[in-house]
Amino acid sequence: EKLEASGDGCYIGHVFMGAFGYADYVTLLVPTAQSLDRMLKICECFRIDYGVQFNSKKTVCICFSKTKLSKLPHVKLNRELLKW
Repeated sequence: EKLEASGDGCYIGHVFMGAFGYADYVTLLVPTAQSLDRMLKICECFRIDYGVQFNSKKTVCICFSKTKLSKLPHVKLNRELLKW
């Protein structure tokens, strides 16, 4: 609910499609690196509030773009830099 309320993430029409969960996996779908950063901060607050653990070493980012990007932004989870 907090991820959807943030206004970040992707939408199909008016349907929020920015966060998917399956078993103990979470996928965030966002249009920009800034949106990803904001949504990860929400996840970090969730982690603190509910005692959930996110493994930064197993977390990866994937970028889909029409053009080749020369530099990908630095993104952190639990104060650790995530891999692209």
